[in-house]
Amino acid sequence: MFTRRNFIAVGAMAGLSACATTPPQIPATVPSAPVIPPLPDFYGAITTEPYPIPAIPQGKLPQRYWRQEVANPWPNYTSGTIVVDPDAAMLHFVENEDRALRYGVSVGAAGFAWQG
Repeated sequence: MFTRRNFIAVGAMAGLSACATTPPQIPATVPSAPVIPPLPDFYGAITTEPYPIPAIPQGKLPQRYWRQEVANPWPNYTSGTIVVDPDAAMLHFVENEDRALRYGVSVGAAGFAWQG
């Protein structure tokens, strides 16, 4: 049986429940796709040779492995020396005592066993 006392109690609870606050809703952010920098021109297609070479697809080669001119980490080597660092998977072509061209390379098991 629904009495006047029950009606007042339910009404008071309903009124007090309107005073409760809810935590603010943080809008969900949509993750954006990573921006892939454009490949340098020297990774484009080579069509002037007898055997054409297609361009490297965008995003296929990580920027870490791009050909870069860097400070020469081996200044005691002469110009034209090629130094392979298998642990870093990098090849350095020494241009002079200050500069070198660095290339990313793939090193297989035989490359880690070689010494000299």
